[in-house]
Amino acid sequence: MKTKRSSNPSPERSGKTVSRNHGDAGQAGFDLAFYRLHAINPPSELFWVMDGVYYFAKSADGRFVSPNKLLQERFGLPRAEDAVGRSDYDFFTKEVAERLRADDLGVMSGRLSLRHKLEVVESPQGPLFWLFTSKAPLRAANGQVVGIEGVSTDAEKVSESLAPYQELKNVLPYIHHHYAADITVAQLANLGCMSVSTLERRFQLHLNCTPKAYITTVRIREACRRLERGQSVKRVALELGFVDQSHMTRVFKQLLGRTPGAFQQAVETTAQSKEHFGPPPEPRRKKR
Repeated sequence: MKTKRSSNPSPERSGKTVSRNHGDAGQAGFDLAFYRLHAINPPSELFWVMDGVYYFAKSADGRFVSPNKLLQERFGLPRAEDAVGRSDYDFFTKEVAERLRADDLGVMSGRLSLRHKLEVVESPQGPLFWLFTSKAPLRAANGQVVGIEGVSTDAEKVSESLAPYQELKNVLPYIHHHYAADITVAQLANLGCMSVSTLERRFQLHLNCTPKAYITTVRIREACRRLERGQSVKRVALELGFVDQSHMTRVFKQLLGRTPGAFQQAVETTAQSKEHFGPPPEPRRKKR
């Protein structure tokens, strides 16, 4: 499978020091300069030998500093370390990359706790794949947040994890692609080749919610992303299938405990604050 051509330079061309493990062929390199700069121990080699489990780490600007073997396998990279220095935008559609970036920023800021999240990810080439992902802030030796690290499990390779979701394999991707439309439970039941009552039971069993509640959650997550980009509450409500602005405000507050306006104001305040999650500034050179 061909990879999306990257506009970002490779680690070698960008001048980054990529350390390579010379043991097993399956082991890979990482951005050694990043780990040295922040006095962080590189990831354990055990991550490269676990089947179906993928470790990754990114800097605060979203670039991989420890490679993701999942990207190597899915996008045909010669080596996992070829992902170092690139970002999610080099591998996924813009919509997916923005969603992943929003999650990263939420984890780094402490606003979001991401544990075993079921993700349906789409590549520019079209195919969907299923992941269970957990992320945590990556901290330097001084405690400063300098990125994120995470673990993804390829659900297709873990039959025990995938089994409960096989029954919804046609339903969930449809919701994630058509969340703004007027989706009915009967429609979803038809896609899943089951009755409405059976679909309701499957959702309760596997996702601990109703189909309608799941659709609402997907819409509210997308609303958060759009509000963070500065779109108006009224526009977001209309584009995401809510009856009107007051309807979205009511649902938003029920799920997140605050109104869309308050959420947007908090995002703006955070952006203007002095707190900085990126790499520390370059040391000033003394004037001679």
